[in-house]
Amino acid sequence: MATSKQVSNGSDPTRDWTQGYAFQFWRCRHGAFRVDGKDGQFCIVLPELDAAVAMTAETSDMQGQLSLVWDYLLPAFHAASFPTNSEEEPLLQATIERLAIPASRS
Repeated sequence: MATSKQVSNGSDPTRDWTQGYAFQFWRCRHGAFRVDGKDGQFCIVLPELDAAVAMTAETSDMQGQLSLVWDYLLPAFHAASFPTNSEEEPLLQATIERLAIPASRS
């Protein structure tokens, strides 16, 4: 329910600001939802594509920023997974196992 439309705020299908408001989340076109920061800072979640886009900007044209995502990034996403690369997968796994965040010494 947190990301489902709770309040209608218009009906223009070309504008992200008229797709509805949820509980602290704005609805977007393309089945997405987002949280907004100041002057064009967004975190856009595309559940159907298992993807998220974080944007930091300083702009007065916030719809223009969102339109960049829809016009340029959205066409590059694919719902299908990449095939497994059996030669590189062990190297990736070894790298992941070496990753660590040092414990705080406070």
